[in-house]
Amino acid sequence: MNTAQEFFDYLQKVRFVSVRSQLQMGKRVFNYEGTGEVQVVTDVPGSIRFEENGNGSLIKNQNSSTKFHNSLRWRLVNQNIQLEHLRNGVNAAVPVVEFEINANGSWSSKSPHICGRDTYTATAWRTGPTKDQRIEFEYRTERP
Repeated sequence: MNTAQEFFDYLQKVRFVSVRSQLQMGKRVFNYEGTGEVQVVTDVPGSIRFEENGNGSLIKNQNSSTKFHNSLRWRLVNQNIQLEHLRNGVNAAVPVVEFEINANGSWSSKSPHICGRDTYTATAWRTGPTKDQRIEFEYRTERP
């Protein structure tokens, strides 16, 4: 994907998400994995909304099944892609990260986004100082 338009076109084809998270609280470490489906909504030009719904569990405790839901908006802005979280609704989007193509041809965060104690870069973030968490999202056009 060499252009923002190619990135944006790919996002419209996404149907599945995989989530991996690691949370460290003091000496305790929790690893979580989940998978879900993505409903893609393209009701506003230059904007794609992801409605993610899935299930996951703590890796060492398969009986800890939990459901997850995310509502995200991807926007094509100039030659960049902006990602917003819609936890407060579509009219109160929370900016998460802006992607730009870098010198080696891959997409990365333009700059970190600071939100309270959270720092968002690309599709992973860390929180602190009392908890240390990393979350990774993988989007696919076919079921993993």
